[in-house]
Amino acid sequence: MFCENCGKENRNDRKFCMECGAKLHDYTKPKEDLIFQKDIDEKQESVEKNNKIQNRFNIALLVLLVLAIACTTISFFVSETAEIVLVVSSIVLYIVFFILIIVNILKKFQNNLNNENK
Repeated sequence: MFCENCGKENRNDRKFCMECGAKLHDYTKPKEDLIFQKDIDEKQESVEKNNKIQNRFNIALLVLLVLAIACTTISFFVSETAEIVLVVSSIVLYIVFFILIIVNILKKFQNNLNNENK
């Protein structure tokens, strides 16, 4: 039988794996058919890494939006030449903000398609 934890083949009369010491169940399937704990851990690490990246991206979007709103608001209280600079800056920030949101949506859509195809 094969160990569910590490995939090592053990004799059928064993109760614990000779390789890692994990408790053995009556698995007589080849190790390719088993789901190993290390595979689950690797998938979980990958998901956690993607979540961290997504959280950082969301924070960057929020900062960008706050900067754009601040530029727009400040432009009401400054001279005409400074107002033009701030309005142009805020427009650029809004455009970048919306482009990043669209890229994020398309990336999520692509990930969903890739997950469905697996």
